[in-house]
Amino acid sequence: MAAATTAHGFWYDSVSDGPTVFRGNIAHSGYAGSIKTDFVRDAGLQVTNVGTQVLEFSDSLFYQNGTGIWPSELGAGVFRNITLTDHWGGFGVVMDTSGGFNTFENCLFVGSTRRPVKGERDFDIGDGGAMLIQYSGQADLVSPTFANYGDNTLLSTNDIFVEFQAEYFLSGARLIGTGVDALSLPDTGISYLLDESFGLPRGAYVASNRPQLLGLEAELAGNDEDGNPMYLRTATVHGYAMMRTHVPGGDYFSEPWHSETNHVRRSDGLRYADEQIDGYRMICGGAFSYELETAPPHPQFFITLDNQGTPMPEGVSQTLVFSLPMVMSPTHVSRIVDLDEDAVPAPTSARLSQVATKSAFDAAPLTSWYYDSIAKRLYLMGDERWLIIQR
Repeated sequence: MAAATTAHGFWYDSVSDGPTVFRGNIAHSGYAGSIKTDFVRDAGLQVTNVGTQVLEFSDSLFYQNGTGIWPSELGAGVFRNITLTDHWGGFGVVMDTSGGFNTFENCLFVGSTRRPVKGERDFDIGDGGAMLIQYSGQADLVSPTFANYGDNTLLSTNDIFVEFQAEYFLSGARLIGTGVDALSLPDTGISYLLDESFGLPRGAYVASNRPQLLGLEAELAGNDEDGNPMYLRTATVHGYAMMRTHVPGGDYFSEPWHSETNHVRRSDGLRYADEQIDGYRMICGGAFSYELETAPPHPQFFITLDNQGTPMPEGVSQTLVFSLPMVMSPTHVSRIVDLDEDAVPAPTSARLSQVATKSAFDAAPLTSWYYDSIAKRLYLMGDERWLIIQR
């Protein structure tokens, strides 16, 4: 038992720790109230897995910690018969496993068992929940039980899942004191793959106001108490990416042209703005192309494409074609080949070739660019590497 710790109760590091069995443990009341730094979450169980081994944890209890379980890095884990409860100011599970996949089997997630006492915890976060997955993480929840989530009068915000950029696979769920409204799909990129255990038809779901995460074949589903559709449902799940534009020295997450007045037009006719996101979410894999209606008014700017959501199937491209308005042709376009924040010298880049026709660009989009002098548009293909555009 790890109790009243000022940081993590248990910390498992796959690089240095030998044990492969974690069973029958308890961690509670772990919370460093004076620490406000981001990513310091004071978990009952911190798991750092950077290897290929699938770590397994079972038959344990985590309650009243800053976070119940925090899997991180790129590895995978299996959590069986775990109980997580009363993480009032934080989350039952926080995952920042970019590209990782974690499975939760027969786990019990309890939002609250009693009303918190003022001063007992830091209530500033206000998003107590069973799961938060960050940075393209995925989780498969097999036969989970969710108790006391949603509007249970104990917490003002107490949803099962909270933002962002995540995929949840749920099957065989059991709900106790919890309604389907507790799924609470936010605007930031969550999507669910559900079976019928939540009272909704089997399928993939996103928030009803986020059609850019699905194709136009999606249908409205899951009305709220006022009769308004809460979700978009589809049988097709697309991998998507976050596109951002930057200028030298600019803030990666906050550029002024990303606002509700700046829109993207998709090739199927959908026009949208991601007003709450510093960038534009776009579906990869060649399903659509995109036109940006605005571009940074700077001599040089960068474009990044951060793949998120469901990974593309094997053999399907994680790229997308887009265009943006430019009054004159750029002098050159380069793609960063090796981006290392600590690299000395600076990361290497490869200059792309300008081609004379759109068909020539379509034939080799990763190594070329095309400027349409009539339409005043620059055509590019984005992938996970940065593009550098020089006017």
